[in-house]
Amino acid sequence: MVLGTQLHISLAQELIEQIAPVENDEDMPMRKKPKSTTGLWTSSWREETQDSDWVEWCRGENFGDPDKDQWFLLTPRIDARIYMIDSLTDLERLLIQYEWYSPLAKKIARTVGREHARYYTSIDFERLSKEYDALHLTEYGNGQLHLSYPLDLNAWDSESTIWFHWCFTEVRKIQLALK
Repeated sequence: MVLGTQLHISLAQELIEQIAPVENDEDMPMRKKPKSTTGLWTSSWREETQDSDWVEWCRGENFGDPDKDQWFLLTPRIDARIYMIDSLTDLERLLIQYEWYSPLAKKIARTVGREHARYYTSIDFERLSKEYDALHLTEYGNGQLHLSYPLDLNAWDSESTIWFHWCFTEVRKIQLALK
């Protein structure tokens, strides 16, 4: 899969070509995200609206103020190994190989019963990062999985990509046009 230009939003004035190694989040396994200080998050740049699905979601939900942060456009390498989630089937296939239960998730699953235990499964991002450069949730996939049960990607909120390795040929800082 080849991704187009990606938008990364940061408090940093400059973007260094380094990504903190991804770590599984033992405290929040139901989010199905790695620890928040690891990996590099992007969302696909929309030239026509000069933003991304993530920016639209933040503005619509009054989640922070992305317009006050620094915006960087990143061009992914065409040979980047990206796992794409576009449906429940894609997520199920991913979990067959990269399912992970944190100790907390195991404890909760024992309490809620076997029929609800699948909800507490997560993605083993540490193992996934050994075979892939990124995990991408499409806009369609987000619509399918945002509030699904028992498997969901509710905490992802929008189309986005978590990068495990630096896979970009170009980085360009941009200035926002006043809206």
